[in-house]
Amino acid sequence: MIGVIWRTSHTDDHEGLFEKFKTTAGIVATYQLRDENEVVVVTLWENAAKREAYMGSALQSEIAAANPGSSRLVYEVIDSVSRSSAAEDYERHPVMAMSEG
Repeated sequence: MIGVIWRTSHTDDHEGLFEKFKTTAGIVATYQLRDENEVVVVTLWENAAKREAYMGSALQSEIAAANPGSSRLVYEVIDSVSRSSAAEDYERHPVMAMSEG
């Protein structure tokens, strides 16, 4: 599995582009985070081949053109927790789960 962290300055165009992006084949999970200065997208890909297929796509070109100056870091995922397991931990111990994050 491959993890990607993508950062760009905040613009109003991200809503529509993220809606298109999150349906991309090969994405296991993706999260869009925002503060007053920037947008960060964290994406987990099934494998490097699926990510490379996206990197050559028209959608990736559209996103890159709309976000000059963005940065991208790519990582190999070495450990993870499933969504259901994390949700169960939070339900059992909400304060502890939040403080560990």
